[in-house]
Amino acid sequence: MSLDIQQIEHIANLARIELTALEQEKFASQLSSILDYVDKLKKTPVTSVLPADGGTFELTNVFRADATSEDVFDVDLAKQLIALAPETDNGQVKVEKIF
Repeated sequence: MSLDIQQIEHIANLARIELTALEQEKFASQLSSILDYVDKLKKTPVTSVLPADGGTFELTNVFRADATSEDVFDVDLAKQLIALAPETDNGQVKVEKIF
Protein backbone atom coordinates (compact mmCIF):
# COMPACT_ATOMS: atom_id res chain seq x y z
CA MET A 1 0.00 0.00 0.00
CA SER A 2 1.44 3.32 -0.99
CA LEU A 3 0.38 6.53 0.72
CA ASP A 4 0.37 9.74 -1.25
CA ILE A 5 1.31 13.20 0.04
CA GLN A 6 -2.35 14.21 0.55
CA GLN A 7 -2.88 11.24 2.87
CA ILE A 8 0.29 12.12 4.78
CA GLU A 9 -0.87 15.72 5.12
CA HIS A 10 -4.23 14.49 6.41
CA ILE A 11 -2.55 12.20 8.97
CA ALA A 12 -0.24 15.04 10.05
CA ASN A 13 -3.25 17.32 10.43
CA LEU A 14 -5.01 14.74 12.61
CA ALA A 15 -1.85 14.42 14.71
CA ARG A 16 -1.58 18.23 14.91
CA ILE A 17 1.97 18.27 13.58
CA GLU A 18 3.53 20.26 10.80
CA LEU A 19 5.75 18.46 8.32
CA THR A 20 8.13 19.82 5.73
CA ALA A 21 7.96 18.48 2.18
CA LEU A 22 11.04 16.35 2.87
CA GLU A 23 9.46 14.92 6.03
CA GLN A 24 6.23 14.19 4.15
CA GLU A 25 8.10 12.13 1.57
CA LYS A 26 10.08 10.33 4.27
CA PHE A 27 6.97 9.49 6.34
CA ALA A 28 5.02 8.44 3.24
CA SER A 29 7.68 5.82 2.57
CA GLN A 30 7.90 4.70 6.21
CA LEU A 31 4.15 4.52 6.82
CA SER A 32 3.66 2.65 3.54
CA SER A 33 6.23 0.08 4.67
CA ILE A 34 4.43 -0.33 8.00
CA LEU A 35 1.05 -0.77 6.32
CA ASP A 36 2.52 -3.31 3.88
CA TYR A 37 3.84 -5.30 6.84
CA VAL A 38 0.43 -5.17 8.55
CA ASP A 39 -1.17 -6.50 5.34
CA LYS A 40 1.37 -9.32 5.32
CA LEU A 41 0.51 -10.13 8.95
CA LYS A 42 -3.22 -10.18 8.12
CA LYS A 43 -2.56 -12.86 5.48
CA THR A 44 -0.59 -15.10 7.87
CA PRO A 45 -2.56 -18.26 8.76
CA VAL A 46 -3.16 -18.47 12.50
CA THR A 47 -5.77 -21.21 12.75
CA SER A 48 -3.36 -23.62 14.44
CA VAL A 49 -1.90 -21.04 16.83
CA LEU A 50 -3.19 -21.00 20.39
CA PRO A 51 -4.20 -17.59 21.75
CA ALA A 52 -1.61 -15.87 23.90
CA ASP A 53 -2.65 -15.50 27.51
CA GLY A 54 0.41 -13.75 28.87
CA GLY A 55 1.59 -16.87 30.70
CA THR A 56 -1.17 -16.67 33.30
CA PHE A 57 -3.56 -19.29 31.93
CA GLU A 58 -2.79 -22.01 34.46
CA LEU A 59 -2.06 -19.78 37.46
CA THR A 60 -4.36 -19.77 40.47
CA ASN A 61 -4.50 -17.54 43.51
CA VAL A 62 -2.60 -18.79 46.52
CA PHE A 63 -3.96 -17.81 49.90
CA ARG A 64 -2.33 -18.30 53.26
CA ALA A 65 -4.15 -19.00 56.48
CA ASP A 66 -4.80 -15.99 58.68
CA ALA A 67 -2.42 -15.69 61.59
CA THR A 68 -2.71 -13.70 64.77
CA SER A 69 0.11 -11.48 65.93
CA GLU A 70 1.01 -14.07 68.58
CA ASP A 71 1.62 -16.62 65.80
CA VAL A 72 3.86 -14.30 63.82
CA PHE A 73 5.67 -12.14 66.36
CA ASP A 74 7.47 -12.74 69.61
CA VAL A 75 5.01 -10.92 71.88
CA ASP A 76 7.53 -10.46 74.69
CA LEU A 77 10.05 -8.89 72.32
CA ALA A 78 7.36 -6.59 70.89
CA LYS A 79 6.42 -5.44 74.41
CA GLN A 80 10.09 -4.78 75.22
CA LEU A 81 10.52 -2.71 72.05
CA ILE A 82 7.36 -0.72 72.72
CA ALA A 83 8.56 -0.05 76.27
CA LEU A 84 11.73 1.51 74.81
CA ALA A 85 9.72 4.04 72.76
CA PRO A 86 9.78 7.62 74.10
CA GLU A 87 5.98 7.83 74.09
CA THR A 88 3.31 5.08 73.95
CA ASP A 89 -0.48 4.95 74.01
CA ASN A 90 -2.43 1.76 74.77
CA GLY A 91 0.46 -0.51 73.81
CA GLN A 92 1.25 1.36 70.60
CA VAL A 93 4.18 3.63 69.76
CA LYS A 94 2.97 7.23 69.60
CA VAL A 95 4.52 9.49 66.95
CA GLU A 96 4.02 13.06 65.82
CA LYS A 97 1.48 13.85 63.15
CA ILE A 98 3.02 14.46 59.76
CA PHE A 99 0.04 16.15 58.10
